Amino acid sequence: MSKRNDFVGFVGYRKQREPSFVQPAPFTSSWNPLFSVLIVFCVIFSGAAMLFSPFDDEMDNTYQVEFLKTMVSEKSRDSPALIGYESCIDLEDRLKTNVKDEMVTTVGLGYGYGISPEFMVDVAMDDGTALESVDSPTSASTGSSSNQEFSGTNNQEQDVDEGDFVKTDGDFIYVLNDWDYQVYKNWGWSYESKSILHILAIPEFGQIENTSSIAIEGNAREMLLAGDKMIVYSDISTWDMQEDHMLLDYIRSDGNYRVYEMTKMTILDISNRSSPQVNQEVYIEGNYQTAREVDGTVRMVSYAYLDIPEVLSYINYDYEVFWADGTTDSAREDMWREAATSTIEHNNNIIDKAPLSDLVPAIYYMNEGDLEEFNFATDGDSGCDNFVISSDGTGDGFTSILTIDLTTDNFSFEADHMMTNYPTIYSSSDTMIISENTNDWWWYMLDETDYTEATNIHTFDVSGMGDTKYIASGRVDGTVSGQFSLSEYNDDIRVVSTTGEWNRWWLDNPEESETIVCVLRQVESSHDLSEVGRVDGIALGERLWSARFVDEKAYLVTFRIIDPLWIIDLSNPTMPTIEGELEVPGVSTYIHPLDGDRLLTIGYGGDSEGLDWSTQISLFDVSDSNNPTLSTSLSLMPADENGGWSWGWSEATYEHKAFQYWNGTLAIPMSTYKYDCDEDGWRCTYEYVTKLVLIDVTGHNLELDGEIHHSDFYNEDNTYWYNIDVRRSIFMGDFVYSISKGVVLVHNLSDFEMKDSVNLGITSN
Repeated sequence: MSKRNDFVGFVGYRKQREPSFVQPAPFTSSWNPLFSVLIVFCVIFSGAAMLFSPFDDEMDNTYQVEFLKTMVSEKSRDSPALIGYESCIDLEDRLKTNVKDEMVTTVGLGYGYGISPEFMVDVAMDDGTALESVDSPTSASTGSSSNQEFSGTNNQEQDVDEGDFVKTDGDFIYVLNDWDYQVYKNWGWSYESKSILHILAIPEFGQIENTSSIAIEGNAREMLLAGDKMIVYSDISTWDMQEDHMLLDYIRSDGNYRVYEMTKMTILDISNRSSPQVNQEVYIEGNYQTAREVDGTVRMVSYAYLDIPEVLSYINYDYEVFWADGTTDSAREDMWREAATSTIEHNNNIIDKAPLSDLVPAIYYMNEGDLEEFNFATDGDSGCDNFVISSDGTGDGFTSILTIDLTTDNFSFEADHMMTNYPTIYSSSDTMIISENTNDWWWYMLDETDYTEATNIHTFDVSGMGDTKYIASGRVDGTVSGQFSLSEYNDDIRVVSTTGEWNRWWLDNPEESETIVCVLRQVESSHDLSEVGRVDGIALGERLWSARFVDEKAYLVTFRIIDPLWIIDLSNPTMPTIEGELEVPGVSTYIHPLDGDRLLTIGYGGDSEGLDWSTQISLFDVSDSNNPTLSTSLSLMPADENGGWSWGWSEATYEHKAFQYWNGTLAIPMSTYKYDCDEDGWRCTYEYVTKLVLIDVTGHNLELDGEIHHSDFYNEDNTYWYNIDVRRSIFMGDFVYSISKGVVLVHNLSDFEMKDSVNLGITSN
C-alpha cells in the first residue's frame, strides 16, 4: 500500500480534522483535569445545537427520521479489510457519497454545529488496486525497563520511541517551548504562536547549560530524533499566517481556506548541536496525531479534512411562522420537509461541483528554496489507486502514515493512506495498529437499534527500515478508548473494548456497558484478522478507565463507585480467562508495570461513596493473579493543608509521558493555586504552586521522598503565564532534571539540593 517518493516526485498528503463530536466515553490513560467539564460542555453544547432543530422533546420527529433515511445511502456491514480504488472517479464517488450521508444526518437532525463536512489526511498507496500485504511480522518484546544511566520518554513499548516535547540522548536535553503573542494585522489584533527548540548540554550529570536554540514555525507539538537527525512536528493555523506567507497562494482563494489547520515537519541536522540546521520543511494539510521511531525510521500518523465553502450546516426556515400559535403540527412538518429538501439539495449541488482536488489534501515542500505542491488528484500517474477504504467504510476523511528513514542522507518518504473515521494508534517494534470506529456517531442517529458499536482494527508491518506494509484488518465489538487498549504479542492482536451506555449515551434506555478482551489472528493468505479468543461480561454497568497488556496478562481498571482491578490471563490466546479481581476505593487512570509482581498506578482517590478527585498513587501486588492485593496507596496534595487551595492536578493522570519511574523512584508533576487570607478573611492572595513530587517505591511500600518547586519562578511578578506547570522530568545518574515552560532545574536526589539551572528565556505576554 505504499509508494516511495524521492524529493523530486513528492507524494501528496491530505488534510485532517478533529472528531466531529467528542464522545464522553472513557479514555484509557487519557483523562485530564478538564474532562468532567468537557463532558458537561458536550452535553450542554449538544442540547444547544438541538435548539436549531424545529422539534423539542414533546414533539414526535419519527417522520423526520424516516424522511432523512430516504436521502442517505443504504447501510450495511461488510468486511473491514482495506480495498483500493480502480480510478479517481470511483474515489470521488465514494468520498462524496460519504460526505453527503453525514451532511444529511447532521444537518437534518440539527447536529450541524456550524461545521462544514469534514475530510482527512491522505497520501499514496501501492500501484495495485489493493494494499501490498506481507506475512505477519515477528513478535515484539514488551516492557519499559532500561539499563541506561538516564531515563527517557515513558514509552508504551520497549524499543519504540514516542514523540514528545522533551527528549534526551544522555549528552543533551532537547526541549520544545511554545509561546503566544499579539500582532496587528488585517485591521485587528490576533494571537500568533512561536516555538523554540532549546538544545541544552549535559557536560556531566548534575550540570546543564544552554548550547543553542532555533525557532520553529507554529505551535511545536512533539519531536523524534535518531542520531544527528531530528524531526519536529508543529501545528499551524492558516488563519494566523502572515500575509506574505508563501503558502497562502496555495490554500486561500476568494477569502476561503482549503483547510484551517496544517502540520509542519521540520527536519533538522543537529550534528553540530551549537548550530542546528534546517534540512527540509514539509507542510501537510491536516492535524498531527502521533509519531513513533524505531531504529532510525520515523512514522507519523495524521488525520485531515478540507472545508467545502458554501455548504450550509443548518436548515433555514421562518422560525416565527413555524412557532406561531396558529401553525398546526401538520403545517410544521410540511414546512420542515420543504426547508430540509431545499437545504440538502443546495448542499448536494455544492458537493457535486467540488473537484476531487478540492477534496483531497495536498502536501507542500521546499525544493531548492522554492515551495512545491503535490495533490494526488492532479499530480502523479497512480490513477488514485493510492487510496484505500474498508469495504463498508463510512469515513469521509483520511488517516495517513508518513514513513521517513532518518539514517539515509537523501530525504525521501513513503506515504500510506486510508479513508477512515478518527483513529487510535498503537505500535510495537514490528506492528502498527490503527483502530477506527466502524461508523462515526452520526451514523446511528437514523438507525439507533439496528447498528451497534464496532471498531475496525487495521495492522501494518513496520519491521522494515523506511517501509510500511499492510497486513490485515479485523473488527471487534464496542469502542476502543486509547492506545493502551491495543497490543501486539507473538503475532496476535489483543484488544480491550467497551459496549453499551457509555458509548451510546444519547439513547433513552442504552444497553448496560460491558468490557471485552479479545484476541485477533491473521487468517492465512488473506487480509483478514479473525477473532480466535474472547472473554466478555467484564464489569457490567461500569466504565473502563485504564488498561495495560504485559506479556501474557491484561490488567484492566473499571469504575462506577468502587474501583475493580481485573487480571486477564492470555497465556492461551484462544481461551482468555478472568483470573482475579480486586475492589478498592478510587480509580486508576494509568497502569505502569514494574516487574512480574507489582503494578504502579496513578489516578484519583475516593471511598465507598465515590471519588474525591485527589491525585492518588497506588501499588498493587499481582504475584498471585487469582488474588491481587493493594499493597499501599499515597495521596498527593499540591499545597499544604494550612493554605487553602481550590483543587490540584497532575498531567500524569492523563498523559503517560509525564509519569517517570526510574530505578525505584517515581516523579510526578503536581500543580494548583493556593490562597491565604488575613485574619478577618477580607483580603486573600493567590499563589501558583507547581512542583515535581518524588516518591520512593521500595518493595511494596510508597514513601514521599521530596519535592522540587518551580513555583517561585512564576510568582516573582503578577504576570499571566500559559501552561507553566512542571510537565516532564529526566533522571540522570544521581540527579533529576525537572522541566517547566520557563526553567530547567537540576537537583541531587540524595538531599534535593539544587545543583544547576537553565532559564529557557520565555517571556510572558
